[in-house]
Amino acid sequence: MSKDKIEDAIYTRRYIYNFHYHLIWVTKYRNPTFTSEALVNEMKEILTTVAADNKIVIEHMEVMPDHVHVLISFPPSKAPTSAIKALKGRSAFIFLKRHPEINSVMVYPLFKLAYQVPCRQSIRETTKHSRRPTPETV
Repeated sequence: MSKDKIEDAIYTRRYIYNFHYHLIWVTKYRNPTFTSEALVNEMKEILTTVAADNKIVIEHMEVMPDHVHVLISFPPSKAPTSAIKALKGRSAFIFLKRHPEINSVMVYPLFKLAYQVPCRQSIRETTKHSRRPTPETV
């Protein structure tokens, strides 16, 4: 068994992981909510805080006027739906609490209930590290 480390993997005491989820969600009725730079930066700050509180790493984030993109990573002990609920639900609650004027126009919730998580892992990368040497490769 090789002692080579897998590139970009996170090593903990119990497991090795390299999960990346690209999470996309939209505002209710695709209303352009994050229209100013201040509102965009505030949502980014809220998402960063919520992620840190829930042990979620935000690798990349874009807040558009009517939707949000985040690339996140978290330990396998956390279910993807729990991470999504924490980010999406808590950030909307905090944002609407700070901006009651938006809440009166939007009529809670801030975000649509649906979300998208396109996820892909390279099978070739995974199998490359788990193969045993064969007589041909030795």
